[in-house]
Amino acid sequence: GDRVGLGCRAEALLQLGRTDEALQQAEEGLKAQPRDGRLNALKGQILLLRKQARAALPFLERGARPALVSDPWRRLAECYLELGDADSLSKGVEAARRGLARDPLTTYSYDRKQRKVLPLPADPRLHRVLGRLRHKQGRLGAAILHHQRALLLWNNRRVVTTLGLDLRDALYAGELHQQLGLLNEAYHFY
Repeated sequence: GDRVGLGCRAEALLQLGRTDEALQQAEEGLKAQPRDGRLNALKGQILLLRKQARAALPFLERGARPALVSDPWRRLAECYLELGDADSLSKGVEAARRGLARDPLTTYSYDRKQRKVLPLPADPRLHRVLGRLRHKQGRLGAAILHHQRALLLWNNRRVVTTLGLDLRDALYAGELHQQLGLLNEAYHFY
């Protein structure tokens, strides 16, 4: 089959939770087009779901490189988070930042002081992965900031309509405040 059709089938099967069949479709497409970004990203995503981060990494890297949207970059950042070593955490922060620059939910706002239009990335999942990366790096203040940003973004009706509601960032922010001994602030998030 053609790589576009195989990619569509692989994505549909993945959404249905049929990961073995999705992986088979992605691999069949990659035989014909080994550099296809979408198929590489799909194979990497499936391997990451199977907790095979090391095996997923090269596919996620090839999938993110040509991506014009944020999801492949977010998944690459999540893979680096799973790997967990210092170098991977730094690469994960960079991947998440690249994802923020490609966020399709971004809105734009005019800043009167700077006299220019500034992008406002709106995908909370990117801030969540940044928060988790910063937490593993021991940068709790930065981690809290990203989880709070994510939580604020989950209050955006357009985001909830697009992604569904997910309030895990409140729990993460509460736990981080608790680790810092800021119990009153932690209570606010629980």
